[in-house]
Amino acid sequence: MMEIREIKASEIVDFANQVAASTSPVLPVTPWRAGSQAENPDARPDDLLLIVAIGNAGQIAGYIGLLPFQLSGNETERISWNTCWWVAPGAGAGVSLSLFSRFLKVTGNRVAFSDMTEKTAGILRRLQGYHVASRTGMAVRFRHAYNKRIRTSRKAPRVLQVAAVTGIFRLADGILNTGRKKRTERWLREHPAPCRITVSRELHDTHVDFAREHSKGDITLPSIKRFNWWRDHPWLVPPDSYTRRIARRYYFSALAVHNELFIPECTCNDVLAGFAIISNRDGVLKTHYLYFRSDSEQAFYQSLLNYLITIPGSHTLVSFHEGFAGFVEKQKFPAVHARKATRYTALSLPLEETLENNTRFRDGDGDYIFT
Repeated sequence: MMEIREIKASEIVDFANQVAASTSPVLPVTPWRAGSQAENPDARPDDLLLIVAIGNAGQIAGYIGLLPFQLSGNETERISWNTCWWVAPGAGAGVSLSLFSRFLKVTGNRVAFSDMTEKTAGILRRLQGYHVASRTGMAVRFRHAYNKRIRTSRKAPRVLQVAAVTGIFRLADGILNTGRKKRTERWLREHPAPCRITVSRELHDTHVDFAREHSKGDITLPSIKRFNWWRDHPWLVPPDSYTRRIARRYYFSALAVHNELFIPECTCNDVLAGFAIISNRDGVLKTHYLYFRSDSEQAFYQSLLNYLITIPGSHTLVSFHEGFAGFVEKQKFPAVHARKATRYTALSLPLEETLENNTRFRDGDGDYIFT
């Protein structure tokens, strides 16, 4: 008979270490991700963070994750982001539905999904009781990076990873990017940044106040304690012999050679026009939060784009901020490759009713900012 086990915030670190030390071929959470979740400033010791289905033979048949969140401006309203939902191949729909049913029960169905697959979005539509939405973003590769992408990918064929050690892909990147660098420099001269970008590694009260003033209808607002948590307790850690062994048993993202969070500030005529919270994971830049003055929107977009594509070692920009993504799409930018992408989100109807008009998702919501 299948057993459902619920893991609290006060238990998750010990649980993760115990499973990592076992012979289980599947891990529902990595030790470092568990350590980070235990530090969530919105989590209480008795909050459930993970629900695990254990099969008849003691194997992990599936799991579903929760991330507690305190709504801004309302100390009594707490919700849960879904962080993962995985079922072992062949385990059957019964395991999946049992996990989801328990997930809804322990959260009071006050749940949000910030980044779903199309398959999960379809499941929620069929279940009803959820407002499922999508928005279009852009993924733009602006620099060749065969060497970095192959060496940091867990899906790259072994033969390519071995070949990367020889330096052949680094050589290819150098040759291909020589001409591209000149085209990019010409484009930057033709599209100069109207404002100045400086970078902060800290979120300050001035940022929080600016975001509150220049955002409308958002589910979340940044806070200093959350930013410090995101930055100081990552879910992605550098690969070594130990972390690689762990990551092979974990279905979701776990490793990154380089992973940082930073804040580009855009100043026009000595006035803050906007700021962004950006992550750089092995050269992939993600626009988690963008805030700007409405009369400086285009200047902010242009200045931010020009800065991001010149960051050393970066090669890809991913954004689902529809205004910024739309701006990037319209630029005649000499990209290696650019494509549209779709992001699926959902709110339970009880939560949507509580949020009233504050139902706008940002890219970094939920656990996406960690990935």
